[in-house]
Amino acid sequence: DEHAWHSVLSQSQAHILCIARALVANPDILCIHKPTQPFDKHTASETVMKVLKEFVKRRGVEKDRESAHMRRPRTLIFTASEMSNVGFADRIFMVSRENGIRETNKVEGRIDAR
Repeated sequence: DEHAWHSVLSQSQAHILCIARALVANPDILCIHKPTQPFDKHTASETVMKVLKEFVKRRGVEKDRESAHMRRPRTLIFTASEMSNVGFADRIFMVSRENGIRETNKVEGRIDAR
């Protein structure tokens, strides 16, 4: 089957493909569930999160030579079970059964993640 690409790609390759497809769509808001899950810690922090950070920083994908300041801002919402992956976040929300949903800071978040 020509559409069975998942049978020839590893889990990591399929995950990268999904992220790439989402970025090419150039959305104003991008929601990703655990974008670094199938990768080792080095790959996740050094590659995947760097690409996502640049997507937000550059206000999306450049099209037709438009400059970044002319493009609309981008928002990235993602879930993470490793607090090391939220280092570049502007805002962090912790979700737990005990406390529900609450905003936290990076330092507090790292402590709470134990």
